[in-house]
Amino acid sequence: MSYLMSVNNLRLLQNCTTSSQRVTVPIPCQAAPYTMLRETSEQMTGNDRYEGFCVDLIHEISEILGFNYTIKIADDAQHGKFDKKLGRWNGMIGELLDQVRRRTRVGGREGQRRN
Repeated sequence: MSYLMSVNNLRLLQNCTTSSQRVTVPIPCQAAPYTMLRETSEQMTGNDRYEGFCVDLIHEISEILGFNYTIKIADDAQHGKFDKKLGRWNGMIGELLDQVRRRTRVGGREGQRRN
């Protein structure tokens, strides 16, 4: 189920972005070896501040799907958990889904998903 949700979310991301759009990619927290601040004596900014498996994966996905991105540590530092009462996700999953929903809205309504 989790894998299918991820594939569907990537399809939504691909359908609602173009190479000129910038996507904010929330990361729940810094955790080696997935996402770490790059250790260097140079002053780094933007995505260059980070390294790790997730950073490499995001870069490769952006190359395949053709979108630009900005890495952001999730506001609540959570991976994401579905809240049945609210009917929504929190954490990085919630932030990413909110972003996709905003990009797919058409005339104040959610747009149709294209597969």
